[in-house]
Amino acid sequence: GGKRGLDALLQEAVQADPALASHVDLDKLATIFDPVAAAQPARRLAERQLDGLRADMAAFGHHHPFHE
Repeated sequence: GGKRGLDALLQEAVQADPALASHVDLDKLATIFDPVAAAQPARRLAERQLDGLRADMAAFGHHHPFHE
C-alpha cells in the first residue's frame, strides 16, 4: 500500500496496545478524522443562528433584499 492515513495508523497503534485501547474510544477517534462528522456541530450552530435571524426578520417585518 501507498501512503497510510493518520487515522489508520492511530487505530492500529491503539488496537496493538491494550493500555491505550482501554483509554481510547475508537469510534470517537474515527469521527475526529471524518470531515462530515467533524463539521456537524458547527453546521448545527450555523443553522440555529440562521433560523433565529429569519425569525427576528419575520418578527420585524423586514424584507431581506436577497429574498424576493
